[in-house]
Formats: sequence, structure tokens, C-alpha cells
Amino acid sequence: MAILYFSSLVFLTSLITELVTASPLSSRSQDPNKQWTFSEIPPSHGLDTWYPCFTNFTCALLDVPLDYTNRDLGRSYIPIIRYAATTTPYKGIVLTNPGGPGGSGVEFLQEALGTGLQVVGTNYDLVSWDPRGIGASIPAANCTLPSNLKRRSLEPLTGPELAPIFFEASYNQSVAIGIACKNSIGGKTQAGPHVTTATVVRDMISMIDAYAASEKGKSCEDASLLNYWGFSYGTFIGQTFASMFPKRLGRVVLDGVLNPDDWVQGTGQNLITFTDEAFSTFFDYCYAAGQTNCPFSTGTNPHDIYLRFESMVSKLNATYAYQQGWSNATAIELLLTGIKQVIFAEIYEPIDGFPPIAQALVAVESVLPNLTLSALEELEKDIGLVITNPPDVTIPSLWERAVLCTDTGGIAYGKSLSEIAPLVSREESESWLAGEDLSGQDISCAGWPITSDYRYAGPFYAKVNNPILFVSNTLDIITPHQK
Repeated sequence: MAILYFSSLVFLTSLITELVTASPLSSRSQDPNKQWTFSEIPPSHGLDTWYPCFTNFTCALLDVPLDYTNRDLGRSYIPIIRYAATTTPYKGIVLTNPGGPGGSGVEFLQEALGTGLQVVGTNYDLVSWDPRGIGASIPAANCTLPSNLKRRSLEPLTGPELAPIFFEASYNQSVAIGIACKNSIGGKTQAGPHVTTATVVRDMISMIDAYAASEKGKSCEDASLLNYWGFSYGTFIGQTFASMFPKRLGRVVLDGVLNPDDWVQGTGQNLITFTDEAFSTFFDYCYAAGQTNCPFSTGTNPHDIYLRFESMVSKLNATYAYQQGWSNATAIELLLTGIKQVIFAEIYEPIDGFPPIAQALVAVESVLPNLTLSALEELEKDIGLVITNPPDVTIPSLWERAVLCTDTGGIAYGKSLSEIAPLVSREESESWLAGEDLSGQDISCAGWPITSDYRYAGPFYAKVNNPILFVSNTLDIITPHQK
């Protein structure tokens, strides 16, 4: 399934090692060098007290209503991480969110701190949080799955059906996961119904209000306004915030922008418009790098490298292989799926990702003359492809579908695979590389029964009190410009 993480900047930069000075601690803290975990931090309605955490940061646990429309249902606790400003004049806080959905803001700020400081500067507190149900938030949207649902089954192909067994197995698994998750997290006082973006926006208001009421917030002008830098799915959070609270905007940057109407309608339309085009630049850069730096390079121009690639993938027609009775049809299907997944993952960060793609393509090409499941297992060891032994269904992948499917209001729930097929076909035609991956979202939501009474489906326009800066790459692989 495609994950909509930040895509227009490379954030794997070195962490800043300078320690920050924490705010005064409560009397519960006896050791000034203690690094607190969220399980130890007491929930609070305010943000005056912060606890040292993760070496360079301070943390808090904000107490908010579980359901803003029915406060009798209980409380939710939002984990917040902060890197405090180190220079004056102090200008306030900047919230940031990594995307996903399903991304942990607590982890993100630790990884992306260097870039954040370069762009935002050191006059602001950089702040992020784990959204509802995610990471260390309470209650957590952690489904309890039986062991038979934790792994993707590797079924052989059964012929050239319109809906291949790959999609049938995925669909059946999604339905079973939906049932298990409803039993685990689907109750009114559990996380499932309370992970919508609208609820996250209300939590942001709670964070801003708590900060504005704090001693540090009182020293800052416009502390009640949102300063925010959101990426990918985080841009949907920003657009939802601006639509729901148009007079509460400070400085807002939305980076790698989603179409909000497409998102709430669950169509996934236009998300992968430029994915294949972005990958095609690999051939240009591979040629420019030459054989030494790009072992997949061949011929006298980039088109020759493209032809080499096309020749290779043309041999991976699993449906044809099954029609011909080839014994390695399953191996062919698995390898093609694996190639697409590794390329899609690497082109998020092409500067770092293109060299591994070149190495992987050379290795794949070498096994084609004798392609068996045993050969794939050896290939996995050589280049790290995960093909014959797919990973367990991860908790973050369940967080993703929880948010996505509740944001769409359960519009896809209960649809049969044949009803989903037109969406799958459209996505496959939109991108050879990522179409099948994105179609996993449609299939996941068809099996997700948990809905919410509180979601925002538009309109996504308003007269805002301050302008928003929209940012995007020329060829963004998952949040593209509209053609």
C-alpha cells in the first residue's frame, strides 16, 4: 500500500546534538538527568510542564476529550515532542506532521530535526505529535490480529482472470482484518472511531490553546494562531484545519499537496499521475553516471537503458506464463511485484535511491534465464528484496487504513472485488509502477467496517486570515501537480 509520507524534501539528515534546557519539572521528577517515556509522563490539560526525553528533546502528554462532540465518552492523551528554541527573539511554536497517514510525529521530529532547523530557524520551538490512535497516543489503534492474518499468503496464479488471485487474496485478507480490528478497536470508547483528520484538527486547536495559556505562550505574539509545516497527508490536515478554523492561521506551509476532495471521496485520483515519469528520469541519470556508477547503463543514450529495462520486464508476464503452463509462473509474479515495490520505495529519495535500483535491476536480470523460487530466495539475500517471504502486516499499515477509511466515511466498505475492479484498473493504467500498490487502499477500505460520527468532508475553501504557502516538486511521485 502506498504510504503518503513527505516527498518533496529529503529529511534523512544528521541529528542536532546540542542539548536543550527543559522547562521546570513537576515535583514528580527527582533526577534532572532522567529521560522520560510517555508511559511515565502524567497527562495534563496544559503545556507549562515539559519532561526531558529522547536525549535532545522535551515531551508532554496532553489530556483532551476522546470525542469532541460527546465529552462523556472519556479522555484521550496526545504525546507531544518539542525541540525548544535556542535563540532570541522567541517567536512561538511550529507544529509539523510527517504524513502517512499513520506516521508518528514523535519519531519524525527526531529524524528531521536538522532540516527543520535549517528551514524554520532556531527562534521557534519545533513541535510534533502522534495523531489519534498512532504511536504512543492513548487509546491506541493497535488491532489484535490472529496469526493467520499477519502474513500475506503466496497463492499461485490461476489464470488470466480479470481479478487475479493476488487481488482476491488481498481482498479476503482485508475483510478478515476489518472484522478483527472492529472487535479490537471499534467500540465508541476505543480508538477506531476517533482517528479522523477532523478529530486531529480539534487536537491541534487544543494544543495551540494550551500553549497560548502557558507562561511561554503568553510571552509570544499571536500564540493562539497555528504555525504549521505539513507534508503529503499532512497537507490534508492543514487544508482541513484551514477550512474548519480559517481565522486561526499563522504561518502555514503545505508541502507535497493532496487534493482534499479526492481524499475524502476515497478515489485516490491523480495521486500517481507522475510516478512513472519520475522513474523515467532514472534512465537519464544512469546514462550520465556511466557504467562505473550505474551498472545497469548500456548503449549510447538513455533510451538504450530504457529498452534494456523494457526487455527485462517483458519477460515477467505471469499471466502468459500460466497460460503456457510454465512451472515458474508464481516466481515471475512475485519478482515483478517485488521489482515494482523496491523501485517505488527508492524513488521517494532518488539521490539515495537510484544507485540501489541500478544494482537491483542488474541482479534481477541475471536470474531471469533460470527463474525459480529458489533463485528468488538467493536474490533476496543478495539485494534485500522481500519477495518469497512477505513481511508481517504491520501496526503502522493498520493505522494508515484506520485513518484513510474513516476519513472517507466508509464509502468503500462492503463493496465486492468486482465493484472495486474499475478503480483498480484505472490506477493500473495511471501508473505501471505504482497502480497495484495504490489499489491496496481501495481493497483495504472495502473491508474496513469502523466509521466515525465526526469527520470533515468539505467544503475545502474559506476566507482565511493569513495566506498559505503551497509547495511541491515538479515530478512528485505521490502528491503531484494536476496536469
